[in-house]
Amino acid sequence: MLTQEPETIYCVIDNRVLALGIDERYRHYMTELEAVFLLPFVEVIAAKLGVKEKEVPVEGYYSEDPKLTSYFKLMRALQDVSESSLPLVEGMTEFQRVLEVVSSPIFGKPERNQTLLPQGRDPLSRALIETPIHQWTPNTLTNTAYEIAMESGDISLIGLAARLKDSILITALRETVILYAQKEIGSLGPKLEFIWRVENEFAEIANQFIEEFNNLLPKDSYLSHGIDKAEPQNAWRFYSAYADNKILGRCANLGSDRSLPTQYYHWAISRHNDQPILDDFWSNEIWPTERYKSEQQKLGWKLLRNELAKR
Repeated sequence: MLTQEPETIYCVIDNRVLALGIDERYRHYMTELEAVFLLPFVEVIAAKLGVKEKEVPVEGYYSEDPKLTSYFKLMRALQDVSESSLPLVEGMTEFQRVLEVVSSPIFGKPERNQTLLPQGRDPLSRALIETPIHQWTPNTLTNTAYEIAMESGDISLIGLAARLKDSILITALRETVILYAQKEIGSLGPKLEFIWRVENEFAEIANQFIEEFNNLLPKDSYLSHGIDKAEPQNAWRFYSAYADNKILGRCANLGSDRSLPTQYYHWAISRHNDQPILDDFWSNEIWPTERYKSEQQKLGWKLLRNELAKR
């Protein structure tokens, strides 16, 4: 009896798929790094400085686990500590490890701004700084971030997204860094053929990000493998990670004005006709992903900027 050749499904890995694949793998490893390895260090540092968790909206994926929530709130508190407290903790192994992580170029250029811990100034951050606030629009900021990423050689996660001039991608990855399986392919189903269409220059920058991030993972631990290199032989890994990456509803607060009450500017990912669309809006409150998703599920995924204008 003749058997019919299985259907072939072509899975194309291009720059955007690779970026979202990296993002998903990053979130997988980073949540473990933060909850298991970094949280105890942050607790020691906070105790040394007499710092308590800061009661702020829990943004990004940090609301998904109590340990991550605690880590987020403690880090937000430590980010408010003045650089003058540095002599109290700079000799601590725990502080040096946390400092190594937050100073990594995977978050952009570390900027201290007279605070104990630096924060990463990536192309989007620079675009927000260099663009007058009344010109804060997706098109303007995306184009500016693109120019900065291309000129600076930035290897941050946001830098990868900015190079693609994709505001949806930038929003998804910014939410990821807002503070910071394989299955056997059987012969019964369709054959998957992975086509690598990642540009060489983009893969090179992506691999610099991957190498820097992997260096942050504890050696001799179950996290040590890290993210695979952005190479054709790993195409299936990134496509699988890309397919698992759920970005609908991610919301990131980008900045604020100086008015009273303070207005916060957000980028979020909504949908229209089953396609992702960018929802940029101002609000007098910070909207973490959890709140944005909840509200959108009630509204039926409308642009929140329009809904807020009616209130």
